Amino acid sequence: MNRFWAKGLWLSAVLLNGCGGHATGNADRVTPMPDSLPGVYGGDLPCSNCSAIRATLWLRPDYRFFLRQSFVGGDDAGADNAYAVGKWHWDERQADIVLASVGPARRFVPLDGRRLELHTFSNVPHELTRLDDPPPFTDTLRLDGESELIDGGATFTECLSGLKLAVAPGKGFKELRRQHRLVSARGKPALTSVDGHLRVIGAGDKRREILVVDRVIELKPRARCGT
Repeated sequence: MNRFWAKGLWLSAVLLNGCGGHATGNADRVTPMPDSLPGVYGGDLPCSNCSAIRATLWLRPDYRFFLRQSFVGGDDAGADNAYAVGKWHWDERQADIVLASVGPARRFVPLDGRRLELHTFSNVPHELTRLDDPPPFTDTLRLDGESELIDGGATFTECLSGLKLAVAPGKGFKELRRQHRLVSARGKPALTSVDGHLRVIGAGDKRREILVVDRVIELKPRARCGT
């Protein structure tokens, strides 16, 4: 997913200890999830062949997450951002956050109300800090999901997170509708890859997210998420 597993393998390489490697020693002991856990966290993480890996984690209240990373210094500096998208949950027995996406699960331990520490084999701290002025996630990235034409519009359900969004009207929607009608004449969902970004519309109780399709990459009419 967008170079995430290129040099971004730091996330999987250092997190192989995330599968139960920090037991509490008491199978019945549980830790309730902190109420203030959702938020946006950022920081520079250690890197073996660059100055730092600049990371921002959007830990959403709906238990989805977005993770952006970029390389600072080194050969890959200035290259495209890399992303991970998926679901997160609180492990009350291990007292940490589990990010589920492509590859091994990533685990973060809350150090206090503001900092998260990434589980690694390294003795060097890998910490992200809550941002006081959190930016919305508006990056354009590749998304794989199931699209469907409904009532003159379209919906897109991202495979890894399960996030279901209405597709914004515009050029991208028109191209998605055109290709949908070519490959899925009966209007059934199709496995779809797009470049897109999220946009928030409305306010108050009517506030919601929609997906702006910047480019339609591919539609597979007889495939679904997980196939």
